[in-house]
Amino acid sequence: MALLLSGCASFQPVKDATAGPYHAPPGSNSAAYEGIANKLQDNYIKRATFPKLTATERALMIEVNRNVNEDITYMTDEDNYGLMDLAVEEPRSRHPRARGMPTARYGDCEDYALTKKHRLANLGMDLSRLFVVRAMVPTSAGFQRHVVLAVPEGSDWWILNNWDNRIEPASLLTKWWDWNFCWPAFDQYQRIAKMRNGSRYDSSSGPRGAGTMSSLVKFTARE
Repeated sequence: MALLLSGCASFQPVKDATAGPYHAPPGSNSAAYEGIANKLQDNYIKRATFPKLTATERALMIEVNRNVNEDITYMTDEDNYGLMDLAVEEPRSRHPRARGMPTARYGDCEDYALTKKHRLANLGMDLSRLFVVRAMVPTSAGFQRHVVLAVPEGSDWWILNNWDNRIEPASLLTKWWDWNFCWPAFDQYQRIAKMRNGSRYDSSSGPRGAGTMSSLVKFTARE
């Protein structure tokens, strides 16, 4: 199931997704649902049912995915801030650390995904259905760690990527992507939840994503 570029056609519901409203879990407004997918979220995924997305939600996903991809210019955190890792929602326009680059809104793949998540939440989608997840993507030099926004529907997941404006199902991408949920310590998500408007967090002073994850599980379509 391939998806055409936004503006050409909308993506269709996953075939086994049932109709009906989505019911968020208790406590879904906590810091656990603000940042990247973690163990609490994974436990919720295993018991949750994700019905069909509404036409409004699909339109919002297409619009936000396209707008964020246009608003942010990709740059690593090291070139941008001089830090190994910095999670930023809605990066500010700034002069990056890298020389010779103009003022712009720069961010890495994690910043794209967090910004999409919170824009969609601000437009009415529930945070507990918006998952920022990591994947290992093959490149000519080996594998590269990548972060995207994933939205479940039925037994599959819709992936909002920063590489282009297509929204594709995870079941298609698993043919060449090695999906994983990474579970860092919960305090990392509490810190991520406080990161707004470019507030800095030097990851060298605390948990560092997959490097300190407490567990790792395969990311596949739910059974």
